[in-house]
Amino acid sequence: MILLNRKTKAKIKEQSFKEAPFECCGFIVKNEKNKPIVFPCTNVSNKKEDNFRISPEDYLRASELGDIEAVYHSHPKESHSDNFTPLDLLNQDHGFEIILYLLHKNKFLISSCNNYLNKYLERDYKINVTDCFTLMVDFYEQELGINIKRYNYKIHDFFGEENWQNKEQSPFDTLFEKEGFSKVKYENIKMYDLIFFNDPKIYHANFSNHMAIYVGNQTMMHQPFNRVSELCSFTSSHLKFVTKIVRHKKFL
Repeated sequence: MILLNRKTKAKIKEQSFKEAPFECCGFIVKNEKNKPIVFPCTNVSNKKEDNFRISPEDYLRASELGDIEAVYHSHPKESHSDNFTPLDLLNQDHGFEIILYLLHKNKFLISSCNNYLNKYLERDYKINVTDCFTLMVDFYEQELGINIKRYNYKIHDFFGEENWQNKEQSPFDTLFEKEGFSKVKYENIKMYDLIFFNDPKIYHANFSNHMAIYVGNQTMMHQPFNRVSELCSFTSSHLKFVTKIVRHKKFL
């Protein structure tokens, strides 16, 4: 875990006070002499009081100075969370440490990006209770505050119907348009996008029969059929099985 010296903390504090009531943000970069550099960035979020976003231009400028070790931002208001939120982590790559400065408490927090995923891993497979669909519903509800009407869609009833393999589409292929999701391209994939597969290891069919949550850094979280939930790689080699990738309107 990254260690913050007094000078680094002082610079982040100064920026936090200067930009309040908006969230400040930036990078910690290690230069050629192995010393940390605080690189302040412009918060380009449309909701600067409650969120932050760093532009690609700032990222490139910071990376030219050395290796980016961490991303920092502030929570300037007492009404803000006293801990990291999924929205804090949305723009981040899992290779970075995340630093949060709570201005109203004068307190620093440091966290790895994927700690919050632990409670969703190693879940035993049980259809209708802990499977690929309920994993997504639980994660979206508990971490992102997005409620998917799980009982409005007869996902599991569908796979129990006679000759379901011969149908043209499954509920996976239609339900998310009703829940505020839109299709995106693989090249533009972001954290918390949903990936739909036609996985021949599960069922032989011509439509989506499995789903996963993209959690950044070419990694997805999913509940394999009859196995525990896990993190695994997601790269272009998987595209031959992908039917679509979708993003919720909250993150558009």
